Amino acid sequence: MRGVVVHTSGTVPMDVLKICAERVGVLYPLQTFSRDRALNIKEVPFFTEASDASTLVKIDGMAASIGAQALHADSDARSLLHVAGVLACNFPNYLIGCAQKILSRGGYGLDVLRPLVAETIAKSFQMGPEAAQTGPARRGNTETIKKHIALLPDDQAEIYSLISDAILKKYHSDE
Repeated sequence: MRGVVVHTSGTVPMDVLKICAERVGVLYPLQTFSRDRALNIKEVPFFTEASDASTLVKIDGMAASIGAQALHADSDARSLLHVAGVLACNFPNYLIGCAQKILSRGGYGLDVLRPLVAETIAKSFQMGPEAAQTGPARRGNTETIKKHIALLPDDQAEIYSLISDAILKKYHSDE
């Protein structure tokens, strides 16, 4: 086969394609995609890998042809990028869903959280997540943490407790 075979996965090693072709590679966009949601592809980093230097040039060119930034990442690095993406994207989204259920118990809609979430994300990227961290666990306020846990269903209380414990450990383990 004279062409190049490419996959777009963050978790699948490039070598799985070796059974299909000699020249193989990866063009992995670190982004979540939804059918009915517009996205500026030029803002999405694409991570590339290839079986040889000339194939890498071609794959980087594919990314450039759509206006995307290409960065090189082997299979191990892509695994790290993928898990970082899950932590930064999928988990907060799940937690926002939990928050939505709690808000509905009080008769509020999800939009009341929009300014808080937007400011939190902006601060994390501007100041860094460590400096931007706030809340009862950051302050070491275990009484408020206990009150919050009592308000939550068991599955959410467990998540709240685990994350609060991690924050307490990070910011208060020396005290």
